[in-house]
Amino acid sequence: MTGKKGWSRREFVQTMGTAAIGTRAFGATQLFGSQTQALHDASFVYVGCSSADFEGIEVLAVKDGGLQRVQRIASRNPASIVLSSDNKMLYAVNAISQHGGLPRGTVESYAISSSGQLTMLGQQELSLSATMPRHAALSPDGTRLLVTSQGGGLYNVLPVTADGSLGRVSGIFKVTGDTSGRAALPQMTIFDRKGRAITADAGTGRVSVLAAADASLIPHAQTAIDGEASLHQVALHESASALYVARDGSIERYGYDHETGNIRDLQQKLSYGARALTLHPSNKLLLSYGTENGIRSWRVASDGSLRNAGSYGAELGRLAALNLSGNGTILTISSERDEITAAQLNPSNGQISTPRTLLALDSPRSMAVMYI
Repeated sequence: MTGKKGWSRREFVQTMGTAAIGTRAFGATQLFGSQTQALHDASFVYVGCSSADFEGIEVLAVKDGGLQRVQRIASRNPASIVLSSDNKMLYAVNAISQHGGLPRGTVESYAISSSGQLTMLGQQELSLSATMPRHAALSPDGTRLLVTSQGGGLYNVLPVTADGSLGRVSGIFKVTGDTSGRAALPQMTIFDRKGRAITADAGTGRVSVLAAADASLIPHAQTAIDGEASLHQVALHESASALYVARDGSIERYGYDHETGNIRDLQQKLSYGARALTLHPSNKLLLSYGTENGIRSWRVASDGSLRNAGSYGAELGRLAALNLSGNGTILTISSERDEITAAQLNPSNGQISTPRTLLALDSPRSMAVMYI
């Protein structure tokens, strides 16, 4: 740029990283060393970035155990990225407070080509007052996208059409604050195997289960947990009757009835705070991160109870996102270092190898990984 002298440290790292990856993808031994495996089960990584210099989605191809940029596409503050189960569609939640002069956020739908590149099919606006959406989840049958919006305390249901794009909002569910005056702030949601939505409210600290009703949502009986207003995320064990809740000061385990959708009593409370939880596909290991630097690993017993397996990667600082593959490869986004890192999880003891930097990016905040 005219008049600018020299490069900042970030610009230098990004330019060198782009040059190296553009000419030759790093080999697995260069990235991880002999103790870890290559990213052989992943094909593409999609990263949402939001900065003054770039706001959009980075498309990265996995090649020879490394990452190679293949596309950069503009998108307004993509706070959450969701892949369809067949890897043919990507949905990006735009955490904005206004669209078309009205208070509402938006969601974008993209078709994914065989080369991993994105083609935008459309942008769908959320309901009025559904501002600053934070998270989205696809129903198990792939017919509905549920979006949480902290502004307005709203959940929006959007139908998925035949071509994979999103239809107009078909259902709205508004949550209110509690009797102590705490406002509702829908944070995230997941679906259970029956298509019920398990929701986490950061404002009231409430976990609820919502049932589908004619493309909308209704409260499900006997399902609310009220707690501290520091709730961030929930995770569901697919075989054990266990629902995990991440709070600033604790990780909690509740019973969960997969058939009825009812949440049972508190069964375990660990004095380790977390902002996010990720279960290994085997359901035998759980990773937590967010309130302390790096990652904490937990062994999961057959009844869903957790046992501490240690903390790792403190040098990463606070993490913004983590993805865990079936073979134990861990990809993380460091919100302090603005980079993607990789490490390897040992499934036998829960230990995690020393993380290595893969690529510096411009304010990465969200991530989705496509597996072969």
